Amino acid sequence: MIEWMKKHKSGLIATVVSAGFLFYGFACTPTVQSLVDETKRVNRAELQLELEHMIALAKIRMLDIEQQEKLRAVILQNALMLGRGDPFNPLGLLTGLASIYGVAQASSNVTRAVKTARDKKRNIDGQRHT
Repeated sequence: MIEWMKKHKSGLIATVVSAGFLFYGFACTPTVQSLVDETKRVNRAELQLELEHMIALAKIRMLDIEQQEKLRAVILQNALMLGRGDPFNPLGLLTGLASIYGVAQASSNVTRAVKTARDKKRNIDGQRHT
């Protein structure tokens, strides 16, 4: 047997190295540090999900900023009208108050929805990994 191994040494080495590369290539998935949890490592699919979640959250926050800017423009417009000496417009005041209330409710609902979605994702991930 030893004679056979000496005779076929290069073939045996090539077989062992090839088996090692195959094992590494198929069994060891590449991972990187998570965008959300710095102590966790994730693969490509999990990283894609985290990225899509962050992009969706950023879009929601941009919409919230746009609503706040529109509200500020309405308030400034009414203040400029009063400053110029235009007559007081009670309908404009009610519109301004209604928009303040609407923005406050919308941002509260968005925050609640984001927290609920994040908690659901954490619960699902916790169940999957335990």
